[in-house]
Amino acid sequence: MLEAIRSIGEGVLIKEKKPFIQNIVIEIDQNQEKENLILILNFNLNKKTIELEKKEISSNILQEYLWVGNAKGNNPQDRLTNNNLEYFLSQTIYNLYKNFSESDFKYKLKEILNEFYIKENLYEDKEMYLLDISKISGLNINYKEIINELSQKAKNYKKFLNEYTNKFFELLKSIFLDVKKKDFVLYSIEIDGKKPNEIEEYIYYLENKILNEPFQEESLKGLCHVCGKETELTADTSNLVDKFYIQKLLIFASNFDKKNFSKNFSLCKDCYKQLIAGSSVLKNKLNFYFAGSNIYLIPSFVFPLVEKSWSYDFIELEKLEFNSILNIEDFLELNKRIQSSMEDYIKYQDNKNYINFNLLFYEKEQASFKIQRLIKDIPARRRDEIYNAINIVKKLAEEILGDETKQWVLTLNKIYYYFPVRLNKRRRSVDYKKVLDFYDALFLGKKINLEFLIKNFVEMIKIYRFEKFFPLTQIKRSNNIDIGMIYSILQTNLLIKMLEILNILNGGENMIENLESLGLNEEIKNYIKEMNYSEDKLALFLLGYLIGEIGNAQRTSLSEKKPILEKINYHGMNIKKILILINEVFEKLNQYKIRQYNETNFAIMKMLFDKNINKWKLSDIDNVYYILSGYAFNTYKIITSKKQKEVNNE
Repeated sequence: MLEAIRSIGEGVLIKEKKPFIQNIVIEIDQNQEKENLILILNFNLNKKTIELEKKEISSNILQEYLWVGNAKGNNPQDRLTNNNLEYFLSQTIYNLYKNFSESDFKYKLKEILNEFYIKENLYEDKEMYLLDISKISGLNINYKEIINELSQKAKNYKKFLNEYTNKFFELLKSIFLDVKKKDFVLYSIEIDGKKPNEIEEYIYYLENKILNEPFQEESLKGLCHVCGKETELTADTSNLVDKFYIQKLLIFASNFDKKNFSKNFSLCKDCYKQLIAGSSVLKNKLNFYFAGSNIYLIPSFVFPLVEKSWSYDFIELEKLEFNSILNIEDFLELNKRIQSSMEDYIKYQDNKNYINFNLLFYEKEQASFKIQRLIKDIPARRRDEIYNAINIVKKLAEEILGDETKQWVLTLNKIYYYFPVRLNKRRRSVDYKKVLDFYDALFLGKKINLEFLIKNFVEMIKIYRFEKFFPLTQIKRSNNIDIGMIYSILQTNLLIKMLEILNILNGGENMIENLESLGLNEEIKNYIKEMNYSEDKLALFLLGYLIGEIGNAQRTSLSEKKPILEKINYHGMNIKKILILINEVFEKLNQYKIRQYNETNFAIMKMLFDKNINKWKLSDIDNVYYILSGYAFNTYKIITSKKQKEVNNE
């Protein structure tokens, strides 16, 4: 995996002819529920004022202001762009000033400290520089009064700085009337209108800080753990986007000696630089939210590359294709999007047999990085097989159910909701393993047991019936719970078909030999044929179909309730309980005077039960699933028939 990340980094450094620091600029996920702004503090040394400006964040803005993350760990904060305003109100300028050798830029920093910061000693244990916010253009305030008020209110330096920051945002409302604190994602400094990417000394400083200092502070000689070259090494991986290796806990060090972390993992300068660039590409371009987890898609080549830039050249196409099996819109738009890069796509297809993917599922919270699962060495062609299977099932569903394209596209993100997982108080999954087991098998072509699937599908149905929706589980409440349930059941039927197409389904029986002679209507017959049902499954399906008829009769203009569904035990039903249910169905067909319309289906259902009752192979959970599959099919047909009548009447 590390070699793959290093290779991506090597490719981007060859391909992108720009300063190293611009290759590791971090992209920002755009939150649609708020503005995504950067607040700029321009220190105007000529006018002796601080000029505030807000801008919408974009890729160009991030490049101009060089957002490469805050200083790592407990290191002094020294970045001209960060995501915490407190740093600018107190320490950043002073930290930069201390770290710079004599230069024009250091002289500018000294001017800023003298003009815009005041050295305070409000607490005995902490002397600090504070930004004089009275110098902000457009504000008319008394700095000393604010300091006195807040210092009396706060008991220590940390709380004071928090109060000072809140005061800043409170005053900010008088400048930007329509902006809230949460709208600001980043903060940056300009000096006399110069942006960070226009200050050469700062660019050099950042690159030296990231690339050279780890070798100056923790340098050693030995073999690089990535390329195997014997040279100068470092064990400091703090500048990688994510920490794949633990270097702080003593129990992970060789011989429990913190000096021996280098024996676990050390890098040469080239690999270190390429890994930083490669991990930045992962973060910006190959980072997905999928199946309730964050994942990295890490491509690797089976053979050495003809051109080293290829590891980066194909990134956008790899992302495009992978998204097409995750999300409905990307699935439907794939061919259109390919057209815009056809020449590159042809080259990518020519090399696809030599590309594997690794999927790294992870959970991240602040500095913590937890790997949940690594699915290794997925052939790139496997994506094509999954995409084609999704497409086949979509077309099949349109033929046997009706043309509702988005309902029948079984993207991998949609499939996630058929495997209920419990959520904790932080709304994180606490039993994600079964979901990742499924995707592991899907991507690597391992067999999946039908029993495992049906158990999960019935759990999903129970969530609809007993309304255990989000935030208890990841499944969100539908506007109409019954309709949401029937669509989900039909989609799980189609998923079983999709796994058959991919030849990874274990379980199930051959189709009924005499299906044509049973006398079923064409809609049911076509569905049963495509779903490959055995006689016992068909018997249950027809029982569910009849329950759908009764449920429809029980609905009134005043109530959507279907009491017949209360007769189903969603925790499992054995043969004895099913026979009782058959009798109740017969009575209800008579009660609602609809038996005459369902004589054929009832007779076929009863005949198949009588024929197979002494050799019944299905489990109690299976019985529930196939009954509800028949119910879902019938109810769906009733709904779509009514919709069609409404259209025709119009």
